[in-house]
Amino acid sequence: MKRPSTDRSLPDPDVEPTIPIQRAGRILGISRSSAYKAAREGRLPLIQVSASRQVVNTAEFLDRYGLRRSRPLEKEARPDRPLRNGRDLR
Repeated sequence: MKRPSTDRSLPDPDVEPTIPIQRAGRILGISRSSAYKAAREGRLPLIQVSASRQVVNTAEFLDRYGLRRSRPLEKEARPDRPLRNGRDLR
């Protein structure tokens, strides 16, 4: 028997532009049936994929529920010019 996934990690909208309704529910910590009820009531930003399939718009979902992470900090910027012992080599 397949065990239900407990993955509640936040998706990156650039990598996963859409997620299944069930996963949105896991992220919110609600049951599968509550997730589908939220979708029917318009509380999830849905995209109609086909006549019988809908998915959640990841970016809108994260924004709506205040879950969007700020972009990861860039590594400390390197100087434009190489330095040695704090002195410019050029």
